[in-house]
Amino acid sequence: MKLQSKMALAISALALSLGTAQAATVSAPAGATFTVTAPCTVSGNIANLGNFFTNNTVATIAARWGKVDQSTGVTPGTSNGSPLLLASVNCPTGIAWNLHLDGAGFGGNTQFKTPGGVVAFEADATATLLGAATVSAGLTTMANGLSGVGTSAAQQVFGLYQVYVGMGDTTTLPKALVAGTYTATNTARLDF
Repeated sequence: MKLQSKMALAISALALSLGTAQAATVSAPAGATFTVTAPCTVSGNIANLGNFFTNNTVATIAARWGKVDQSTGVTPGTSNGSPLLLASVNCPTGIAWNLHLDGAGFGGNTQFKTPGGVVAFEADATATLLGAATVSAGLTTMANGLSGVGTSAAQQVFGLYQVYVGMGDTTTLPKALVAGTYTATNTARLDF
């Protein structure tokens, strides 16, 4: 019995010297993410108004694309039946949207600049079609905005750049065109 007691004491001493077994603890990150995006998108288009000659004037452009005169109103041009793609909107079905083409000119008009960067004239970007449907009254100023409702497909906005003539302005239309590419920049802004 003495041997068993000594043996038990030896085992107990050995166990105490080794320490007691402990469970290990480690950690790692966990969680979740989600992404929020705008439900609607807009893309602008760089429309080509065609070719003109150095013996043409701004009045030649107005004759082709029309003019908006503060004194006399809108005069259609010969190309009014061939509207240009201005922008495209894509919103989920049922989401109301409003599209603007914001220019740097008077009231948000588009400024057309000579190849040297000088403003030659301003134009009123006007929408005439939303897809194949005629826009209300056939003419909506894009600086004021065009409204629509999403269809979950791209909705193309077609229209014109009509030369803008301010009240009493007698200098815009006779301006001679110079050789090179004229440029105009708008910002397509979509509110929804």
